[in-house]
Amino acid sequence: MNHRLEQERDKFPLNFMINEGVHGVVVEQGAFISRVRFTLGGFSHDIYVENDEFLVLENKVSEEANELQFMF
Repeated sequence: MNHRLEQERDKFPLNFMINEGVHGVVVEQGAFISRVRFTLGGFSHDIYVENDEFLVLENKVSEEANELQFMF
């Protein structure tokens, strides 16, 4: 069974949460605030953070992910 993060990497860009020290994915990216999803301590977090609180490691996003962003 794949980890949830591995499944989401195909749809969303991978990121690194600086303060938490974990990898996650950028679900929605805005000009100043973005929604990121990551797992820390066995718990899944889906939160809005300022863009300077994470680093985008890869910048490929599928067409399906782009369509999902316009729905929010």
